Amino acid sequence: VMGGPSKSAWDVGKGTAVFRGTVAIVPSLKAPGFCTVATSDGLGITARFPDVSAYTHLLLKVRSDTPEYEGFKVSLAADTLNPQFESYKANVTLARTRDWQVVAVPLQ
Repeated sequence: VMGGPSKSAWDVGKGTAVFRGTVAIVPSLKAPGFCTVATSDGLGITARFPDVSAYTHLLLKVRSDTPEYEGFKVSLAADTLNPQFESYKANVTLARTRDWQVVAVPLQ
C-alpha cells in the first residue's frame, strides 16, 4: 500500500482473488493515494504472473463509497522495475451506485 492512509489486503483461494482496500486522500497532497498488488513467491521476491495475453478484458467486481469520482484507474505492469511509467493504464468508470457492480476493463 502506498499513499499515506490508504490500506489494503489480498486473499487468494478457490480460484478467486479478493483485494479489499480503501484509497484515502493524502492530506499533504490533497489527492488520492493508491493501493498496489504484486506477484511474489511468498518470500517477497517478485514472481511471474500467468500470461493473460489471450484475454480481452479484466473483470472486476467493485463497490465504492464515491462512485461519482471520475479518476479511478487500473494499471498493469510486467517485466519492469519501473511500473509507474512502464505499464498499461486504463480508466475505470463506475455506475453511480454504492452497490456491487462488475466492471470490464479492456486489456488493449
